[in-house]
Amino acid sequence: MDCDRVFSYEFEKAQGEGSAQEQSRSNRISKRFVFIQTALLYSSSEGQRRIRCHNIAVPLTNSTLEAFEYLDITSTAHFLLRKALARYEKLATIESMKMLIEASLNNMARAN
Repeated sequence: MDCDRVFSYEFEKAQGEGSAQEQSRSNRISKRFVFIQTALLYSSSEGQRRIRCHNIAVPLTNSTLEAFEYLDITSTAHFLLRKALARYEKLATIESMKMLIEASLNNMARAN
């Protein structure tokens, strides 16, 4: 693992799922941050293994402008390209892959 590696997370908000108790609990939780916890398993060439846990609190916003202001353009472009390449077998041409990337960028720009 080096400083040139990037992880991306893709979240989807579930609507109307869960019991009334879970929804009530969700409404009481602060909506200012989303908390992410992930773990990585590192292995050395000698076979030694270590687990590293990483925690981060990502601030949430209602402002699309503010969200795009702090967007890492390079990482986002690579993420969208990898998604398009993963779907390459399902797409007929490179032109349709280009259209998929453009549609993703347009959807991000229009997001509220």
